Amino acid sequence: MSLSQPEQRFVVKVVQKLETSNNPFIHPYTFGDRLQFITDKSQLTNLTISQSRSHSGDEIFSFEIEVFFEYFLSNKRAQAFSNQLITGNPIDPFSEKCPGTIKSFVDENKDIWINEGENLLKLVRWRYNSTFDLSGIKEKVYLTLDEINWTEIHTRPSGLVLTGAWMSEEIDVNQEIQKLLDSKISEPLYADILIEAKSQSSAAKRSAYILAVAALEIGVKQIIIKFKPDTSWLLDNIQSPPIEKLLREYLPQIAGGIVLSEETLKEVRNIVSDRNVMSHKGSFNLSFIQFHERINLINDLLRLFDKLSGNKWAEKYIVEKRTL
Repeated sequence: MSLSQPEQRFVVKVVQKLETSNNPFIHPYTFGDRLQFITDKSQLTNLTISQSRSHSGDEIFSFEIEVFFEYFLSNKRAQAFSNQLITGNPIDPFSEKCPGTIKSFVDENKDIWINEGENLLKLVRWRYNSTFDLSGIKEKVYLTLDEINWTEIHTRPSGLVLTGAWMSEEIDVNQEIQKLLDSKISEPLYADILIEAKSQSSAAKRSAYILAVAALEIGVKQIIIKFKPDTSWLLDNIQSPPIEKLLREYLPQIAGGIVLSEETLKEVRNIVSDRNVMSHKGSFNLSFIQFHERINLINDLLRLFDKLSGNKWAEKYIVEKRTL
């Protein structure tokens, strides 16, 4: 009996861009040239380094990377991708409508796609004794059947937009901010830490995850103390119960009967457990989609705390309404 063979060839292209003011200390003759490399996992990797000046006269160094990966997909996966390509719309593996075969393919390969370019930049940075930061790197991923027509694959869920997402709303920004100032409200510590975590979510997933869980722990304690001040000393000075238990026991008391689902509470327990493993062993075993789903859940819980604190506008920033 002969085994069926993969029939459809696909090519994935990853385009990554990074701008830095830190001189990479590479000989200027390389600026503007397209350098080409072959790696273990990629078919071809192009690197272009350029130099320019900002409006203020500062030197700006830009890296642009193109990494190509070749795949021969089974009939089932090939058909799923072909159906998506026909629509002409970007492929969104985070959408509920996206076929499971596509979601699993992206989940299996996304870290490889992104890491190839980042590892190349890390090698350049190490070899030329530079200090440029990779946290500002931006990437786009494309898929093609014919290497002519490219369809984008989303690499982040829409809920991870960091800044300016709703500044176009028809609201009086001056009045909104003044109201917060008059109420002597400042950005909560947990929000500041979560933003820092999100900013590292591409270049340093392990540290981003550890920071995000720390933000959740701080947020849970702060919302309980806000509504139950008598718990302040205990939560600040004695090892508190697990976050899952605090949410289970205290949230219904302070939030007018809000009870999180067992699914959410179980995921919170897993979130903290995996953080503890990372902190002690240094390993990072979360898949790409699992990582972002957990960051989104932490975001949603913290925004729920914002809403419970009287900031009704926070509800619009909740990605998954399941936490309400």
